[in-house]
Amino acid sequence: MQKQKMKNYIWTLPLVLVLMLGMPSLSPRTATDDSFKEFLKKLRLYGNAYHLGDTLTSSTDLYNKNQIESMYLIKFKLIDTTGKAPFKPKELTGYGCKFIGLYPYKNVWLILTYSITTYAGDGSPLLTLSVFTNDGMLLDQLKTEVYSIHDPEYQPETRFSMSKDFRVEVDQIVREFRLNQNKTKYVLTGTTAKIKKYRIKDDGSFEAIVKAK
Repeated sequence: MQKQKMKNYIWTLPLVLVLMLGMPSLSPRTATDDSFKEFLKKLRLYGNAYHLGDTLTSSTDLYNKNQIESMYLIKFKLIDTTGKAPFKPKELTGYGCKFIGLYPYKNVWLILTYSITTYAGDGSPLLTLSVFTNDGMLLDQLKTEVYSIHDPEYQPETRFSMSKDFRVEVDQIVREFRLNQNKTKYVLTGTTAKIKKYRIKDDGSFEAIVKAK
């Protein structure tokens, strides 16, 4: 009889503890990344170099903006490290990653940065728009190569804009010139333009806006 009471007590004890302490939560938890919160604080102190509704072009001075600390570059994937030796930057500071702007949108953060990818030529710079959750998880990136003028006969240009309703437009324009018959000045012979537009979906990813035919 005593053994039966003890057995019942052993089986009852877990139920009592559950009632006292409550059922464990079965909902998934997301760990808050304090380093991302600290990162956002520092970016706010810099202030935005680009404002919604404006246009950035190849001639806009981006290289002399606030440089982002190296400790954040790899952690938040802010630079493109796929370049090849011997011209690939060997140190993180060599990418010259600059902060251009921080923008809250719905339940995500948009961070606009500028960095080079190589020491060759003009550095093949990129303008990168990254989408992060509040915990610092990268959802998507839009990378735009910033063209620059190489010679008088071939003049490419990049134009980047983001509207106040967060529609992004990227224009890649190439103007070609040739010397006139007297060889006194260059004359425009043709212009080609590639225009791409994007919206941000509810999941934080970029979606190309395609014109209906």
